Amino acid sequence: MESGDACVVCVHGLYMTGLDMGILRLRLRRCGFRTRQFSYGTWHRDFGLQAARLDRFLRTIDAATVHLVAHSLGGLLVHRMLVDYPQQRAGRVVTLGTPHCGSAVAERLQSCAVGRLILGRAVPQGLLAARQPWPPVRELGVVAGSGGIGIGRIVATLPAPHDGTVTVAETRLPAAHDHATVATSHTGLLYSAAAAREVCHFLHSGRFLASV
Repeated sequence: MESGDACVVCVHGLYMTGLDMGILRLRLRRCGFRTRQFSYGTWHRDFGLQAARLDRFLRTIDAATVHLVAHSLGGLLVHRMLVDYPQQRAGRVVTLGTPHCGSAVAERLQSCAVGRLILGRAVPQGLLAARQPWPPVRELGVVAGSGGIGIGRIVATLPAPHDGTVTVAETRLPAAHDHATVATSHTGLLYSAAAAREVCHFLHSGRFLASV
């Protein structure tokens, strides 16, 4: 078990492993946070079981405060975990490119057999299932991308602004404490220095730089 006052747990998105969040974790450490990575199967595993695994993982961390930073589908997994397992330690949540209000790309893929094969089991359960309100005990910061470049444009027509996969409108959640937009793509949110600065500022203060 790790010791210390605060730790940031990173949760990756669809078809990723957590290695892709390495640069973001490095930047978070430079901001003064210890970091851990939670990895899970995004294609073939039940979403509820993944939420239970995340809860168990968080319980292994010896820290007074446990923040969560999640990319894309990972943000929906964090949401599900907080609903199913609300007894968590203090900490803020930042999501990057998470379609809190649904995904036009996922809906288009789900409408055909090949698309359903691509999505697997966990994605529809996370992206297309009805979600309960955001738990009020956790401050949520939402970062969206507006770079407009991504494979999602091949699947569906996305109204601007968007990150190439998720529209800015799809990321907005009324319960969020703050919202910021960074000019980068969906995957680029993981490597953007500007996005990392916004994440660090929100974890420290509960507000994004753009709102100060």
